[in-house]
Order: sequence, then C-alpha cells, then structure tokens
Amino acid sequence: MRLRRVKIFGFKTFAEKAEFEISGDFVAVVGPNGSGKSNIVDAILWGLGEGNSRHLRAQSGTDVIFNGSSRRKAVGYAEVSLLFDNEDGALPIPTSEVTVTRRLTRAGESEYSINRQTCRLRDVLELLADSGLGRAGYAIVGQKEIDQALAASAEDRRSWVDEAAGVQRYRARKVESLRRLVSAKDHLSRVADILKEIESQRDPLAAEAEVAIRYKSALTSLREIESGLLVSEVISTNAELNKLESSLQSSAATIRRENEIANKADDEISRIGNKISVIESDLDSMRATLQSTLTQIERLESTVQLGHQRLKSFEDLEANFDDEAERAQKRLEEMRAEIEVLEKEWQAEEAEFTRISEECVGVGESASKLKIELVKAESELDSGRKAHNLSLQAEAEKKHRLTRQKEIKRELDSARKNIADVESASKEASEQFETAHAKLKGTEEQLRARIDQVESVKKSGQDRSVALRSDLAQQASLEGRKRGIEATIESHEGLAQGPRAVLDAVESGKISGDFVPVGEAISVSKDLALAIEVALGASSNDLICDSEEDAKRAIGYLKENRAGRATFQPIPLMRPHQVPSEAKALLKEAGVISFANEVVDCEPRFQPVIDALLGRILIVETLEFALKLAKTSGWSRLVTLEGELVHSGGAVTGGNGARIAYGVVQRKADLEAIEEELAEISARVSKVEKESANESSQIEEIETQIASLKELQEVQKIESAEANQWASQVHHELLATRKEIEKLEREIESMQTQDAAIIEPVDLEKLERARD
Repeated sequence: MRLRRVKIFGFKTFAEKAEFEISGDFVAVVGPNGSGKSNIVDAILWGLGEGNSRHLRAQSGTDVIFNGSSRRKAVGYAEVSLLFDNEDGALPIPTSEVTVTRRLTRAGESEYSINRQTCRLRDVLELLADSGLGRAGYAIVGQKEIDQALAASAEDRRSWVDEAAGVQRYRARKVESLRRLVSAKDHLSRVADILKEIESQRDPLAAEAEVAIRYKSALTSLREIESGLLVSEVISTNAELNKLESSLQSSAATIRRENEIANKADDEISRIGNKISVIESDLDSMRATLQSTLTQIERLESTVQLGHQRLKSFEDLEANFDDEAERAQKRLEEMRAEIEVLEKEWQAEEAEFTRISEECVGVGESASKLKIELVKAESELDSGRKAHNLSLQAEAEKKHRLTRQKEIKRELDSARKNIADVESASKEASEQFETAHAKLKGTEEQLRARIDQVESVKKSGQDRSVALRSDLAQQASLEGRKRGIEATIESHEGLAQGPRAVLDAVESGKISGDFVPVGEAISVSKDLALAIEVALGASSNDLICDSEEDAKRAIGYLKENRAGRATFQPIPLMRPHQVPSEAKALLKEAGVISFANEVVDCEPRFQPVIDALLGRILIVETLEFALKLAKTSGWSRLVTLEGELVHSGGAVTGGNGARIAYGVVQRKADLEAIEEELAEISARVSKVEKESANESSQIEEIETQIASLKELQEVQKIESAEANQWASQVHHELLATRKEIEKLEREIESMQTQDAAIIEPVDLEKLERARD
C-alpha cells in the first residue's frame, strides 16, 4: 500500500486547489522557513482523521480553514483527499485504489468519505488500522516527535509493535469487545434486577395482559363490526336516499302532472261553473220572462176574449145599425115632426113647467137622492167590471196552470224515468269505484308485501354481512398467523446454530446436498403436537440427508467456519424398524394411544428416520397411565398428551416453565389447523357471497316487481280517482234530479192550492141595467 496522490483545498495556507503526485521511493519537499512545508504533512495527518488541534499546530478545529489575506478572501471549508494504491490488498476494500476524503465547514460540520461514499471516522480508523496510519501509527513523525519516540513508554512501544505486526485492529476490536462485554454484563445485571422486579409482577401483569388482549381483541372486533355496520348503514342509507330521491322525483313529476290536471280541472270547473251560473241566471231570467210572458199571454187572452165578446156585440150592433138607421131616419122625420109638435108643446110645457116649478119647489131633494144612487150604481158597475176582469184573468191563469201542470207531470214522468237510470248509473259508478279501490288496495298490499320482503331479505343480508365481516376478520387474523408461522418455518426459527448454518450454506450454494430438519419433515394433528415435540426433544433439530457423504461434507463446513454443531440422520444408515412383541401388547392397555411414529405423517423416504427416532416412544393419555406402565418394557420413553415424559430408566420429567416449548412440530400442527379453519371460513365466505349474489338478484327481481307495482298503482290511482269522480258526478246528478222532482211536486201542490181559490163570476149586465 502506497500513498499516490494528495489533494488539498482550503487547508491552512492552501487557498487554491493543490494536488501532489507522490511517486518513487523517496520524496522530499524543500523550501525556506514559513513556506508551508509542514502544512502538507499536517494536511495528510488531518485527512487521516487526526482530531487533536495541537498536533496540527492550531487552536481549534476550524482554525485549519484558510482565513483569507490582504489579497484573497477566506474560504468556507477545508477538504483533503488521500489516494492510496491498494494493489496488494492491504486495505480491506476490494478495489485497486482507495480515496479517503475529509471535509470541514466553518459551521463545524465534519464529513468523511471512502471512495466518495459517506462514512464515519470510525470506519476510516478501522480501514487504516494495522497499516501504520492509525491513531497509534508510526508512519507519520513530526519535527519534535523523534525525541519523544526514543523516550516513549513501553505501552506506546507496544502499540507501535502491534501496529507493525498488524494486530492493532484486532487489539482494538478486543478492547471494544471487552468494553461492550462489560457493558452487556452491566445491562444483564440490570436486566436480572428488572426480571426479579417484574417476576413478582408477572402473574398479575399476565392476568392484566390477558384481560388487555381480550379487551383489545373485543375492541378490534367491535371497531370492525361498527365499521361494517357504519359501511352497511351508509350503503343502505345511500341506497334509500337514492330510492327516496328517485321516488321524490317521480312524486314531484306526479305532483306536477296532477297539479296540471287539477289546474286544468279547476279551470274547466270554473269555466263550467261560470257557464252554469250564466245558464242558471239566463234560466231564471227566462223563467221570469216566461212567467211574465205567460201572465201577459193570459191577460192578453182574457183581453182578446173580452175583445171578442165586445167585437161580437159590436158586430151585432153593426148588423142592427142599418135597420136602426132606417128606423132612425123615419123616426128622425117623425121626430122632426114631433119636435115641431114638441116645441109647441115645450113652449106650452115650459109655461106649464114654470107654473109647476113654482108649484113644485121640493123636487130637488129627490134629484139629489137619485144622483147618489147613480154614483153608487156606477161604483158597483166599476167594481163588477174589475171583478169580471179578475175572473177572466183567473180563468186564464187557471188554464195556464193546467197547461203547466201537464208540463210538470211530463217532466216528473221523465225525471222519474231518468232517476232509475241515474240510480243504476250511480250504483254502477259506485261499484266501479269500489272495484278500482279494491284493486288499488290489493296492489298496495302486494307492494307493501314486496317492500317487507325486500326489507326482510336486506335484514337477513345484514345479518350475513355481520357474520361475513366476523369471518373475514377471523380469516385475516388467521392468515396473519399463517404467514407468521410460514415465515418462522421458512426462516428455520428455533433451530440450533449448527443446523441453521448448514441450511444457510445450502441456500447460498456453499455446500451441496438436501438437508431437511426432522421437525419440518413431519406433520401431526394439533392435539398430539406437544407430545411429539417432547418426544423428539433436541432431535427435532436433526438434519435428514440423502447420504452419509452429505453429512460428512456439512460437518466439514461447520468445522471450517466454526459455525456450531449439528446432528445428521443419513437415510441409508437407518436400521429397519421392528416393534417388540411386548410393546405390541401395550397398545391394548387403557390410556395408550399409539407409538409416536404411527401418528405422524411424512414423505416415504423420511420414514426410516422417523421410525428410528419415534418408533420406541409410546404416547399415552395422562401421567397416571404413564406411571402405571413405567415398569413394563418394549419402549424407550412414555410421553403424555400434556408433555410429561417417563424414561425407561425410571426418570420422570414434567412441570411448567416460564416459557412453554413451541417448536417446529407444533408450528406445523398449528399451521395445518389454521389451514383447515381457513378452508372452512373460505367455504362459509363463498357460501355467504353466493347467497349474497342470489340475494342481490332476488332483490333486483323484487325491486323490478315493486317498480311495476308502483306503475300499476299509479294507473289504478288514476282509474280510482276517475271512478270516484264519475261516481260523485252521477251522485250529484241523482241528488239534482231528486231535488228537481221535489221542486216540481211542490210546484204542483202550490198550483193545486191556487186552484182551490176560485173567484165567483159577476153579472155585469144586471149592474149596467141598474146603472142605467
């Protein structure tokens, strides 16, 4: 190993990067005092990890960084790289060149690297140990250290000798190991004290730990169940929310549609009501007009009759006018003659009247009486004429009432005929409404039944989901245990150092052969695992191999590498297994289960080894049975199911230690039991998933039926509403018809009452004669 190159930057006076090639057997640096010759040696010493500032002729660690001058400013860090030639492999690194670099910043951050890989100072010192460049090295001697070397103590000389002999690394490791061993002993003593302290608390803590484990398991299960329930509630709530939203949308659409229909119906009702009001007002006005018209007609009829009578009298008078005219002419002539005679007589009479007037002064009173009687006669004549007119009017009204009664009777007959049809239509409409309502009710019952069925299916699905979550949680726990046990078996945990070293060597290819631990070669049921584990004992770490040469080669590897000891079971060296006759007889004894080799399973090629190890070990149920068989022969050991052991020499092993043995056999048994339980859980999970799938299809089918029933329900609601509306209309029409009939009947009764009040006729001619 030689130092080939030195690179310096920022160290003391090296403000710029400087690189020195060191070649040849002897290198000298020549220069005046103060030129920096010693700074090169200090840089090499600093780069090798020197931490004492005084050895570097500095006050502190950061004083080695260039502080600047009048011409140059200071630098921020110092760095030294040393390149070593490692062709001879003196340094324990598989490279031909090794570069050691040290860097220090003004903040005090120090960094080391080997071949540009960051490392610790300890790594640098271990790398350079035994090379003469270590802390106790002798390769670098300062200006004032020659006299110190001559006057060095024995301890310092010994360190130099160790460095030169190449044992300094191992001595340092020994010192470090002794220091760590002392520290470990101190720790062990403290651990022993802690164990003593904890031992008194172990039983209560174990009980508390068991309670805590149960609590943690229950809490985990509770959280899983609550999480599952929350997930299920969220899913069901989202589904219900979606369903309600869709139902709300459909209801909103239905409401809008119904509102539109209702608005249209209200508009139609308002329009029809307005028409009905107009028609009723028109009808009332028409009825009033009709009544007044009928009254006027009756009056006109009576006036016409009166006119006819007068016309008849006028015609009679006209017929007599001609005769009367002739007679009147004759009479006129006669009258003229008579007038002449009368004038003469008048003059005579006037004279006579004057005479009589004078004679009859009291005749005026008689004239006044006659005048009063005349006024009375004229008044009676006027009253008679009015009564006669009233009689004529009453007669006309009577005829009108008779005509109206006939019309009312026809209307009554028609209404009574129609009322039967209306009653039949009302009954039919009611039956239609009841039928539609019954259909609607049946559909609603079917809908409720389907909804209840969905809820029942969902509830059973939720129950299955809870069971499924429990199974999945148990499955995850078992799978975790399974992976842990498989990892433990694959890593050969529990094996002694020697067998594990052999298996690791086989895996890395350092030795060849097929080696299988006895414990991993067999499988047994869980209830017998502890007994087989105890029966095998340390033999569970034995390695089964195909030949004695493999065993020999593995033992050689263990010796060469000081990797421990191991027991090998070469299959060809195994002797044939024979069961003694007295041992066969023991199988019939009470409490005896079987020989250990008969209750385990293994590959046929491993059977000779298993027979040799377990063929003479008898498994019994309890220690009492084992002690009863202790004086018999034909076996080497008796093992109980709880792990007690009776040796053929009479020794009995049993009890319960701080740690119960848990070897590969029990791990494999637990693994098989876990696999069986996982298979059962997987079957249950598959069954539940299949049922869930069937349940989902069933729910979809029922929801499809629900949707169709809802559509049918909407249609039937419309039909029921229409039937109800039609029945209501028919019922109203029936009520209106009945009211009309009652009205017509009351009108007939009123007319009949009016017919009873008859006005007596008047003798108008008699009154006229009396007046005349």
